[in-house]
Amino acid sequence: MLERASKLLKGGGHLIYCVCSIVYSEGEEQIRTFLQNFENFSLINCFNSIKSFGIVNNNLPHYFVTPDFIGESGGIDGFFIACLKKNY
Repeated sequence: MLERASKLLKGGGHLIYCVCSIVYSEGEEQIRTFLQNFENFSLINCFNSIKSFGIVNNNLPHYFVTPDFIGESGGIDGFFIACLKKNY
């Protein structure tokens, strides 16, 4: 999915990868493998773009939200977000 989407971007374009999972192989590992194979992409910090949704900056360039997020309201599904930029 990432490889196909990457071919649709022009240089300077952004690709957001988000999955409703906190499983390493479905989030971080997908991004790590993609970046190893596509050197013209870089992982960027997109915190400023998503902080209005209540995402807490965890000092990583990607974000996990676990089911206990907003626990006082019953929680939410866990998910993973990574923002990629096509450099050229």
